[in-house]
Amino acid sequence: MKASWVTGASLQAIWSQFPAEEPFESWAWWQAMQRPFGAVVVENKGEPVALWPLAFRRIGPVRAYRQPLGVPWSPLLWRGACREEVPPLEKQAPILRALAAWIRAQIAWVEGGLPPEWQYVPALRQGGVWPRVVGSFVLRPGTFAPSADLRRKLRQVAEVPLQSVLVGEAWRVWAAHRPVGVPAQFATLIKLWVEGPFPWRAWVVGQPPEGVGLFLWGRSRVWYVAGAHWQPGQAFTRLMAHALETASQEGKLFDFMGSYLPGIERFFRQFGGTWENRLWLRRRWGLEGG
Repeated sequence: MKASWVTGASLQAIWSQFPAEEPFESWAWWQAMQRPFGAVVVENKGEPVALWPLAFRRIGPVRAYRQPLGVPWSPLLWRGACREEVPPLEKQAPILRALAAWIRAQIAWVEGGLPPEWQYVPALRQGGVWPRVVGSFVLRPGTFAPSADLRRKLRQVAEVPLQSVLVGEAWRVWAAHRPVGVPAQFATLIKLWVEGPFPWRAWVVGQPPEGVGLFLWGRSRVWYVAGAHWQPGQAFTRLMAHALETASQEGKLFDFMGSYLPGIERFFRQFGGTWENRLWLRRRWGLEGG
């Protein structure tokens, strides 16, 4: 198998051959980003068998390829994918080797994550790339079991108003209270995505509002994309618990898009989530892991 970089109409034609089951796997999602993008396309005897999209930009005479903000990983779409099962290793291995060989051959910056089901490190090493490990807290359907301390917190705010709102309205509230450290570029990207034809749900808690949460409601997962709270207390905990329970009732895994910051980690961990490892591929200016 061999891999090459493809953009534009040629990529769109190839992309249409692959199933896109989650919102950010679709061509429309990447177009809504309004940033240049392409994909590493893996071929077997001239037939596309997988693609891995990345955003890119030029830095002087070279390109920098990177997973964009706002997605948990760069989707790796492949022929014959069955999303209910982990891709068999005999299918993963040649695709990942070809992907790694393409990354290894680049002089520019290449950086992006792989979906959680693509975790076959030997194939990447055989292709010349040593991946880092990243990940997120996730809560699987039916496993939300609040601790006694969390139940106490939720009782304290049981009467606080909680309402579903249109995602555009939720974005405006969130943007007005954007947490410190969240880059303006991320806020702009979220605005583009909430204006697109994608499955969002959003809630505001408190009257007047004390917190807001925006969730991408996918086929098998729910992603906590953005949230903010600006009043002390447990009102935002109530919002998160409601989103978790709703996702669980619909049989969806909840992805906290987790952080390594201690305070945020403690907040997520109280809901009973487990840590999901994912692989991050990085090559900067021809230096592996640089």
